Amino acid sequence: MLTFNTSPGYLQDTTCGLPYPAQVTPGMLRPKESRLLHLIAKDYVKPGYHLVDAGAFLGSSANLIASGLAARDDASKFYKSVHSYDLFLNNSDVYEKYTLGTVDRNETFLSLYLSNTAPYSQFINVYPGDFSGFQWIDQPIGLFFCDISKTPQLEHHVWESFANKFEPANTWFIQQDFVHIQAPFTHVYLGCLEQVFEFVALAVPSLLLRQAKPITEKMIRDAKEVWMRGDVLQHLEAVDAVSKRIEPLNNEEATATVRLVKCQLAIQGMRLDLAARELADIKKEHARVVDRHYLARVRFVENRLNTLMAIS
Repeated sequence: MLTFNTSPGYLQDTTCGLPYPAQVTPGMLRPKESRLLHLIAKDYVKPGYHLVDAGAFLGSSANLIASGLAARDDASKFYKSVHSYDLFLNNSDVYEKYTLGTVDRNETFLSLYLSNTAPYSQFINVYPGDFSGFQWIDQPIGLFFCDISKTPQLEHHVWESFANKFEPANTWFIQQDFVHIQAPFTHVYLGCLEQVFEFVALAVPSLLLRQAKPITEKMIRDAKEVWMRGDVLQHLEAVDAVSKRIEPLNNEEATATVRLVKCQLAIQGMRLDLAARELADIKKEHARVVDRHYLARVRFVENRLNTLMAIS
C-alpha cells in the first residue's frame, strides 16, 4: 500500500492498481497523485469531515477520492461528502484534447463528468459554475484538493471562503499546481501561510500539506496584501520560505521548479537582472533534472526572459 514517512516527509509508493473507474477516467493526474488522493480519502479523513474537489474536470479526482471512501468500512458515513467544483466548460485546446471532439468549443462537458463519476454518485455533490461564486457549506473539511487556482482571484477565494473550516491535525491540503510555474501567486500565498502547515510529501506536481495551526483571517488578508501590493522582493521572500520547507522532501524537480517560479516573479516585476542570475544558477545546479515537463518550464522562462531583455 501507499505509506507516509512524515519525518522528514515523502511519499513512498509501493502499490499499483486502483478501483477500475478511477483508472480509466480521463484526466491529467500522474499515477502518484492518483494514489495519493485515493489513500488520503481511504485512510486519513475522519468521519464527519467533508472532502473538496476543486477543479474537477472530467471526474478523475472525484472518482479517486470517492473510491477511497468506498473502500472504507465506514463508507456509509461519507454519503454526499465529496464536493466537486468546476466551470465544466470546453474553453481550451487542452480540454479539446481530453474531450476527444465530443463537446463543441465553449460548451459544457458536465454530462461527461456525470457519466464518468456515476459509479460513485452516492458520495458526490457537483457544483457547475464559477468557483468564486460559491460559498462553503460551513462544515469541517478533511481534504481540500486544489486544482482550481488558475487566477489570483480563485486562489484568494480558496483561503477566504474555505480555510476557516480547515482544522489543525484533521485537514489535508493538496496543491496540485505546486510543481508548475504558471501560477506563482499560489507559491506566494503558501509562503505567507507556511507556518500553519506541515509539509508532508511531494507527488509531483502535487504538494501534500497537513494543517498544524489555525489560519486566521488576518493571515489571509496579509497574504493577499503581499500578493496584490507587495514588491518583487517580498514575493521572492515568500517563495524562499516555501523553498526552505520543501528541502527535506528531497525532490530536485520540485526544488528547481520553485526556483523557476522566482524567475517568473522577477520577470513580472521587471527585475530582469535577478531573473537572469537565478536562471543561470538553476541551469548549472540542476542540470541533471531531465524530466520533459521541467525542461519545458526552463525553455519557457528562458524564452520569456530573452524576449524582454532584447526589447528593454
